[in-house]
Amino acid sequence: MAKRSTENRINFTKTALASLKPRASRYFAHDSKTPGLCAMVTPTGAMSFYLYRRIDGRPQRVRIGSVGDVTVDQARRQVAKLNGEIVAGVNPQRRKRVARADSTFSEAFAKYIVDHVALRCRAATKTEFERIYDKHLKRWAGRRLNEIEPADVKALHNRIGKDHKHMANRVRELVRAVYNHNKQPHPCGGCEPFREVSRKRYLKPHEVKRFFDSIAEEPGDTWTDYFTVMIFTGQRKNTVASMEWNEVDLVEGVWNIPAKKAGNKSGEEIEIPLINPVVEILSRRKETRTNEYVFPSTGKTKHIVEMKTAWGRIRTRADLEDVRIHDLRRTLGSWQASAGASSYILAKSLGQRSERSAAAYAQLDLDPVRKSVEAATTAMLAAANGGENDDN
Repeated sequence: MAKRSTENRINFTKTALASLKPRASRYFAHDSKTPGLCAMVTPTGAMSFYLYRRIDGRPQRVRIGSVGDVTVDQARRQVAKLNGEIVAGVNPQRRKRVARADSTFSEAFAKYIVDHVALRCRAATKTEFERIYDKHLKRWAGRRLNEIEPADVKALHNRIGKDHKHMANRVRELVRAVYNHNKQPHPCGGCEPFREVSRKRYLKPHEVKRFFDSIAEEPGDTWTDYFTVMIFTGQRKNTVASMEWNEVDLVEGVWNIPAKKAGNKSGEEIEIPLINPVVEILSRRKETRTNEYVFPSTGKTKHIVEMKTAWGRIRTRADLEDVRIHDLRRTLGSWQASAGASSYILAKSLGQRSERSAAAYAQLDLDPVRKSVEAATTAMLAAANGGENDDN
């Protein structure tokens, strides 16, 4: 448990809480008026109220609710109530565990999404977990957590794994995460994950021409532009799809991806260099912008979200049936590596920051990253124009 200090003690007000800025890792600020009341600030800027005090002889945190959903006054009243119960011998954490054990799987999943995923993960992760739940786990929606047996998990895992070992393992991981978040023993112990072979697929020189020829045949310019930007920035498909104009500096040639979208371990925003072909595409699209998104749509999100249909057409025309959209991200990194890029340059160009390499990563200027991306994309374009015919 983090030790309290006068450094992070403030009088909780709406203004004071709004002034708390996110850091590289989560931290706690403590209310100077109400003993035990604190606020956790995540790297994405999300905040939640907690009671922090000794319960049954050891320090514990009891979640009150999200800042915004719960006012300061409500949090203070709830902390006062919990303090009274604790003095009377009631352990609120134990009471919660008992209540959670009686929860249905759908209730436990919803709690995991609201209390953890929505606060600490990328929006795309939340969408993916909800998709997995709807497709594979909704059958358990009404079952109590203590009613789902290891045999149930194993049977489901085996059934999915006959055709999709990767997805079977993701389902198992999600079940375990839901139970762990709800502080219940998970039923996954007797279900060993399938062995997965790491994908190393990327576009080789003789395939790059087919790829660019195929995307050029797309009607309109949305998908041609989208897949070009994706392969030339090396970013995730959903991050590119939700690119906003206020994130892009076309003069400096930089894309500032906010922490919520970045999805890196540090929880910080990342800078991605934009090479000339990408700047040209964005400049053209900006002249006909219809909303805040670079790739707008008329749907609820106001930006494109479903790219599988277009990708299906593109890879079929290009005879690249085994290539996935994510392999375009891997393609840029592979071509950079072939040109001799260092691991730090690769990490920064793809927005992959690890804590171990944080110092060197932070000090790395964008210029060598931009030059590396330019070298890789120039080689790709040369291959697309017939300058290369051999595999890497």
